[in-house]
Amino acid sequence: MHSNTFNPKFAANEQTSEQRQHIVEQALAISRSQDREPSAEAHAQYARYIQGELTMEEVVAEIMQSKILRAASGFAQTGN
Repeated sequence: MHSNTFNPKFAANEQTSEQRQHIVEQALAISRSQDREPSAEAHAQYARYIQGELTMEEVVAEIMQSKILRAASGFAQTGN
């Protein structure tokens, strides 16, 4: 009997690490086609997504939060 290993945390097209890897590769290709290379931190978050630790929504939220914190820090340092 084949067990159902569907993980509701992920969409049907991102159930396996291979599927998630493919999604990340597509996202990176789009970014690079626009002359944008994701940060090392973003790559680390993508790796966690591929491993199944985070959903893509969580990855995006963490990356956005980091950008907000960096911007706020830069704003505070310039005295504006």
